[in-house]
Amino acid sequence: MNPSKTKEERLNEALEFRRKFQHMGLLGGIPEMDKIFAILSEYVKNGEPASGSIRGAVIKKRIAYSLRPQKDKTSEMFLRKL
Repeated sequence: MNPSKTKEERLNEALEFRRKFQHMGLLGGIPEMDKIFAILSEYVKNGEPASGSIRGAVIKKRIAYSLRPQKDKTSEMFLRKL
């Protein structure tokens, strides 16, 4: 079994995703971004893997995510055209 990332490592991942979104002007207050930030918060808290996508009506993009708690796996988020 692969060792899991620590809570601090998951927090650093989440903060990096948030920083990148903010750099693109995608802040809290936008419904789909609030949903993504809530998913990131849960991932940091419980360390459970999460994947899926959110259709962003306001930002006109789909946000696909794969949050992986194993140390040897990289978590990913992508913005895709609708």
